[in-house]
Amino acid sequence: MSEAFCDPAYDVGAPMDATVEAIATLLEHARARGVPVVYATMAFDAADPEASAGMWGRKVPALLQLVDSDPRATGVHPRLAPAESDASFIKTRSSAFFGTPLEELLETMDVDTLIVTGCSTSGCIRATALDGVSLGYRIVVPEECVADRAEAPHRANLADIDAKYGDVLALSEVLERL
Repeated sequence: MSEAFCDPAYDVGAPMDATVEAIATLLEHARARGVPVVYATMAFDAADPEASAGMWGRKVPALLQLVDSDPRATGVHPRLAPAESDASFIKTRSSAFFGTPLEELLETMDVDTLIVTGCSTSGCIRATALDGVSLGYRIVVPEECVADRAEAPHRANLADIDAKYGDVLALSEVLERL
């Protein structure tokens, strides 16, 4: 999860301490069991963020603060810092698959299930879940490990993901299944 999404000083930010702690717990358990961890963070070209973000930037202008020249805006929250063995890449669209090496990474890691975490539930989480299931991956969303700035779209998208595209589970259940 990018630091900017957890910091109300950024237009995209909101208090997300509980979500950060839940993701940290999941990361600890996943790494201890050798589960591959992949980070997708968003950053737009500082020279022309509007062009880099496209329609998404026009619809959600707050995203234009996430420029590659501001490591705090685009970097991972310090509590969730990647380990040396983790893979990471930058994305410019809501789905972690679109225009990124994610599918190739997952194939080389022989992954068939994605545990999708971060924010926002109504944007990046939903888009990644949809693309993932369309590509044949099993999708798992630990409920405590995703967040949105508003509760209504968060709940609606969790319900929709659970009904159509994957399994929305309690973090405790995900940890038991690792």
